[in-house]
Amino acid sequence: MKSTTIMYVDKLLNVYSNADSSKRVQVWEKYDAHKNKHYGCRYYEKQVFKFDEFYPNKSIHWAECCAKNWVDGVKNQ
Repeated sequence: MKSTTIMYVDKLLNVYSNADSSKRVQVWEKYDAHKNKHYGCRYYEKQVFKFDEFYPNKSIHWAECCAKNWVDGVKNQ
C-alpha cells in the first residue's frame, strides 16, 4: 500500500542510502490494533519525502529488499 502522506510508525529500524545520498529509505515497523507487527519503508529522493509503502503481512526481509532496490535504482516508484 503506497501513501504520499507520511504515515504514523511505531519504530524506525534501519536507514539505507546510495553512495551520494541522493536516495534514502527508512525501514520501519508498525503494530495494528491486534498487536501484529508489520513493516514498511519511507522513501526520499534528494532529501525530499516521496512516499511511504506499507507491507502488511510481509517480512522484514521483504521491506529491506524493497529499500535496497530503491537505493540501487532497481525500484523507481
